[in-house]
Amino acid sequence: MTLTEYQENYPSWFRKPNCGYSIPTEWEEIIYEALACIAYKSKRWQEVVDIKTKLLSEGKDIYQDYRWIVEYFENNPTNPYESFHIQQLKEKFGSLRFYWSMSKQDPEAWGFVDGIVTLAEGLASYMDTK
Repeated sequence: MTLTEYQENYPSWFRKPNCGYSIPTEWEEIIYEALACIAYKSKRWQEVVDIKTKLLSEGKDIYQDYRWIVEYFENNPTNPYESFHIQQLKEKFGSLRFYWSMSKQDPEAWGFVDGIVTLAEGLASYMDTK
């Protein structure tokens, strides 16, 4: 994918119009899959909002019967991935560099993104780009 395609698919993540992007084509699948993993986790928050809204509209008692929803929002009052954005994706000294930032309000979400990025950088380092 090109930078423009990433900006179209993930507009809030590639907010800066001058986001650096220069990677070998061999790494594109790794980047694509890493972003897909982060997108999946990001969408989960909205899914739980939708579930809660549906249950409440049906008159369900979420405090009694769906305690997990209450606990989810106690731990995640806002979407923890909302502040995530990418500053640069590039090759540097033959390795993938994935520069990103995100609020640390949710250590679990931050750790998830950090783990995905570390995995992507590690996988790319084992690929022959010549």
